[in-house]
Amino acid sequence: MSEPTQSNTKAGCPPVPQSIMTASRDELDNIQLEIEGELPEDLQGHVFIVAPVGSVASGGLPHPDGNSWLNGDGMIYRLDFNRQGEVRLKSRLVKPPCYTIFLKMC
Repeated sequence: MSEPTQSNTKAGCPPVPQSIMTASRDELDNIQLEIEGELPEDLQGHVFIVAPVGSVASGGLPHPDGNSWLNGDGMIYRLDFNRQGEVRLKSRLVKPPCYTIFLKMC
């Protein structure tokens, strides 16, 4: 892969791919994805993915200091395969009680 990498100052650690160092905290709703080729006709259901997207304090990823910890608030992504020939995306931040309490403190 010819993807740019985040430099890592610790000796012996491989560089972290830039694609996993960035994330958006924007919630998406019912976005139709462009697909190449055709999906199997009998494909149906959902795929759920949970990934970190920084925190309210960090302003998202990447962290300003370039640190590569995969930590912070969670984002749940749902890929929907219930419409033949289409894939739709929806995402939501995980908002436990501590998330709401922190926002009120800011």
